[in-house]
Amino acid sequence: MATGLLGGIGALTGATLGYTAGTNCVTCNNVWQSWNQQTYTIGTGTTIATTNTVWYAWNDEYAQYATQQQVRAQLGQVIEYQPSLSVEEIREAQRQLEASQRAAQEQRETAEAKARELLLDHLSPAQRANFEAHRLFIVEGKKANYQLGYNAAPRRIDRATGKHTHTYCIHCSGVPKDDELLAFKLLLEADEELFLKTANATRIAA
Repeated sequence: MATGLLGGIGALTGATLGYTAGTNCVTCNNVWQSWNQQTYTIGTGTTIATTNTVWYAWNDEYAQYATQQQVRAQLGQVIEYQPSLSVEEIREAQRQLEASQRAAQEQRETAEAKARELLLDHLSPAQRANFEAHRLFIVEGKKANYQLGYNAAPRRIDRATGKHTHTYCIHCSGVPKDDELLAFKLLLEADEELFLKTANATRIAA
């Protein structure tokens, strides 16, 4: 049973990896035949099969560098030895990654601060007070008023009733939120129709 099981695994592995016993692996024969014959026997005293392609595949992948060169040379491939990284090299790579992350975070914070300053400069005193208190403000369009803010999509407000009638799905990708709000504000004031054509509107149930 042991021979049959290993043979089945070997056949599957050989088919999957594309190995043919005794042909594609240069040094497997002496290494694994000797090891199997001297170390493992099954209950009946029969030696475990040494043509098992499991061992050929394993040895071909993990053998000494010189053996790998010989095998890959048959395929016209060039192999360069890649030593393992030292502990200090790993630590240095980690330090560089952390420094890069800190620099990216600083750039985001700088961009967000500039965007906030620019947005506040374009708000009226009433809009600014509302924004600083609630992170939203109202923009007056030609047809209706619109609420813009951090925590909700743009909303249309009926001037007669003061009720919110529509929400709008519209985004500016890759910019700070304050820049996005300023872009919406300027577009609504300059070309309300373009804003309405660009955004996907959803009616709010009464």
